[in-house]
Amino acid sequence: RHAQMGAWVLINDRWYKAASAPMWFWGLDTRGFGMGMGVFGFDRAGLEAFRDFMASDKGAVIANLVNDLRNGGIRISEPALKRVPPGYPADHPRAEFLRMKAFSAWIEHANRRRALGPTAARHAVDDFSRLLPLYRALSGALRLTL
Repeated sequence: RHAQMGAWVLINDRWYKAASAPMWFWGLDTRGFGMGMGVFGFDRAGLEAFRDFMASDKGAVIANLVNDLRNGGIRISEPALKRVPPGYPADHPRAEFLRMKAFSAWIEHANRRRALGPTAARHAVDDFSRLLPLYRALSGALRLTL
């Protein structure tokens, strides 16, 4: 069993569905606790914007952030597709991202007390702060103004 929470996102007086904008989320299960951000499933416009951004030179910003986060132990969602979609070269340097239909980054902790104890708020701020640059870059890729 597990619990997850997500919501609609308000950016500059406009509400975006979860499929249209990155959001913050958390998960709690028998193995531990996680804090994350991203889009669980892009809508058509969001997927097109994400892929176009990642295919451009600007996509290196997100790729570099992801590389740094992975090196710091943060889990990034796996691509859904086996091949790069039509319209993009199969050997593109960011092919991994072009094969995604969703995008998320998770900081996972085996100790659930981190989520439930007296220092939970401080730990949440620390975790979300580590993910904030990626959240901002993803929002920019989706053409959202923060």
